[in-house]
Amino acid sequence: MKNGYEHYMLKEIHEQPQTIRETLNQRLNDGLPNLDINIDADTLKNINRVYIIGCGTAYYAGMNAKLVMEHFMNINVDVDIASEFCYRNPLIDENTLVIFITQSGETADTLSSLRLALEKKARTISIVNVVDSSIARESENTIYTCAGPEIAVASTKVFTAQLITLYLLAIDLGLKLETISLVDAKSIIEELHTIPGKAITILEKSSDIEKAALEIYEKESMYFIGRNVDYPAALEGSLKLKETSYIHSEGLAAGELKHGPISLVEEGKVVVYISTVERLHQKAILLMEELIAKGAKTIMITNEPSSLGEFVFEIPKTNELFGTVLSVIPLQLLAYNVAKLRNCDIDNPKNLSKSVNVE
Repeated sequence: MKNGYEHYMLKEIHEQPQTIRETLNQRLNDGLPNLDINIDADTLKNINRVYIIGCGTAYYAGMNAKLVMEHFMNINVDVDIASEFCYRNPLIDENTLVIFITQSGETADTLSSLRLALEKKARTISIVNVVDSSIARESENTIYTCAGPEIAVASTKVFTAQLITLYLLAIDLGLKLETISLVDAKSIIEELHTIPGKAITILEKSSDIEKAALEIYEKESMYFIGRNVDYPAALEGSLKLKETSYIHSEGLAAGELKHGPISLVEEGKVVVYISTVERLHQKAILLMEELIAKGAKTIMITNEPSSLGEFVFEIPKTNELFGTVLSVIPLQLLAYNVAKLRNCDIDNPKNLSKSVNVE
């Protein structure tokens, strides 16, 4: 049921505080992660390579998870697109951990990658939203997200549930590896418990995003940029806009803008800058000033007070590693409102399906 919302996508965006809360409640026991992973500490300490595999939105969740896992586990993590991973010869053996992320559990490329990893005797963990799906059944370990059914093709609440699950997985593995202390783990999880309330704060200001959408919905090309955890958020924001409104959009690492794409920035071009990492905010200001000087129409999503940009949407602060789970919400709302203004079929975009089960 839409429960009074005009579209399923809008309903599912607004369900995210509850989805995040449910994910935490279902996956914590006595304040610590309880993920039922069948990999003991001794086995985990022999792991010398970690891969995270996904497609589209799931891949971007993996990009954020890479930064979190490297921080908490002190181990190199590679993120790979499933459709590329399963058609090369990745370096996998019994000392490799491969983490798969999928909403449907039936994504064809991800399933092929899982079977390749199992063939090579790797340890596997899958993060899935659909119970008893193919990937859930075949993976050595499965962690279900607690997002519930997601009807809109463009994923919103499953993405944030995946992020929270991956954060908990990073903490759990860090505790087993003894690269994070019990005290620090509990402190970090306490911060995760504040995220649903912060998400509500963002949703309460959704009318501000509607105003921004009115200014840009007729544009035919946009850029989303960010650094560190804000880079996967930029990619996901760009994807949501493409999926729902059919506007050409690119997500870029902010530092890469100077290596070619800035030549396309001209009067009226829309640039959305995500900046939630405090130590990198000054770099964001300098680049924004240059974009404004070139005549770009700028939107800034930030957790720092700022008057820079034609439109600034301020979000609450959290641990800098978790910024994506909050910054993506206004980006989802922006995509939704732009698509609505363009009279698009928001819940069922053309040429897309909820589960990509053919390669």
